[in-house]
Amino acid sequence: MKYIENPGCRLMLCVLILTSISVMLIGCGSVPGETSDERAVRYETNIRRNYGTMKSDIDTILGMDKSSKLSKYPIRDY
Repeated sequence: MKYIENPGCRLMLCVLILTSISVMLIGCGSVPGETSDERAVRYETNIRRNYGTMKSDIDTILGMDKSSKLSKYPIRDY
């Protein structure tokens, strides 16, 4: 245990322990300064975008993204 007797190693060990504890308590996935309401809006936006992309992909696969050529009336795509 002669490494812990060195003041530089003791300081590094303390810094490492404090950093580890703070990362465990705070977490590294959250954005600093983000409130729970802002996080909820971000999650909602991501879910809405992902759902829209998934719906678009399914429509493309099933061929429902283009108007039918069989109708004599124009079909508007919104």
